[in-house]
Amino acid sequence: MIPIKSYWRLLKTYLRPYRARVVVLTTLLFSGIALQVINPQIIRIFIDRATEGTELDALLGISVVFILIAVVQQALAVIATYFAQQIGWSATNELRRDLADHLLHLDMGFHKTHTPGELVERIDGDVTALSNFFSQFVIHVVGNVALLVGVLFFLFRESVLIGTSLVLFSAATLAVMVKMQEVATDWWARVKAHKATFYGFLGEVVGSTEDIRGLGAGRFMVRRFTQITRAWLPDEVRGRWGWSILWGTNIVVFVAGTAIVFGLGSWLFETDVLTLGSVYVVFHYTEMLRHPLDRIRHQMEDMQKAAAGISRIQNLFAIESRLPHDGTEVLPSGPPSIELSDLDFSYVDDSADGDRVLHGLNLSLEAGKVLGVLGRTGSGKSSLARLLTRLYDPE
Repeated sequence: MIPIKSYWRLLKTYLRPYRARVVVLTTLLFSGIALQVINPQIIRIFIDRATEGTELDALLGISVVFILIAVVQQALAVIATYFAQQIGWSATNELRRDLADHLLHLDMGFHKTHTPGELVERIDGDVTALSNFFSQFVIHVVGNVALLVGVLFFLFRESVLIGTSLVLFSAATLAVMVKMQEVATDWWARVKAHKATFYGFLGEVVGSTEDIRGLGAGRFMVRRFTQITRAWLPDEVRGRWGWSILWGTNIVVFVAGTAIVFGLGSWLFETDVLTLGSVYVVFHYTEMLRHPLDRIRHQMEDMQKAAAGISRIQNLFAIESRLPHDGTEVLPSGPPSIELSDLDFSYVDDSADGDRVLHGLNLSLEAGKVLGVLGRTGSGKSSLARLLTRLYDPE
């Protein structure tokens, strides 16, 4: 699993320009959480007053308060979603720009071993997986933990026995979710690697359709396609399996939680420990536990994908160009002259065998002159052009 420092460093770097929006988003989310915890108390008052025979006008007033709180809560949720999406897309676009700029400054050795389709998938696909991470991850996790604590606090107010029981099953649920998240992160990382390989292959095939037909290599490409998808499928299944385990665990836990609440609630009601309104509030709060735990589960799923994306993005940022960028010379405004003296050159990138391509080359070309270079295939014509445009450095 990625260290927490990596998450924090990424958040701090790309959310700093949007501090004001993050503060507004945090305020909106926590305001909505407060209203969500308070509203069931309004229902409790309504039920208890109704069973006591309170006048209809008073009950209508309570109903209006409940509806107003619910409407305000939904309005806050809509506004928070707008701010979250705006922050997420803005932050990820900044990251895409930085990552693309870094890759464009790498040497040709890197680009020879990574197809354009693969790089597009890694720049766009991996970064897209971080959109929710930037916009809502920390705020939603903290917010839902706060909601969880608030719900459990009110449950303890109703009954220590019920509160203790639900605290234990909530803690067990979160422990299982965290453990499953650790296991599934590696699976999602492999899924993203397969996806990048697939799109790299697809881009090469689409760009070389005429050559493939002319060489009769259609069946070879179909076989290669099959090999890539066969390698991809097992890891995709494992990643989806991790999601299913989290989902299934959530369902089982809440079935157990509902059974506990119904059993204890009916017993405490029969013994006159709880009123009918209190029993409803306990059941309602138990159902509310489903939301924060379910949201935390969703955030765990996003964190699986985000962790895999962060790992792969950090791997790209860690790659350094073999071409140093410490020069201070400025090119002249007009055509330059060229002087080569005993030039030796061999490719030393990952895809080359290191054999010398140019040896002891001497050349003098005045500014504004044109020189045609002829030679057989493999004599070094393209290598000379790459050296002149500094796609590679000489030895």
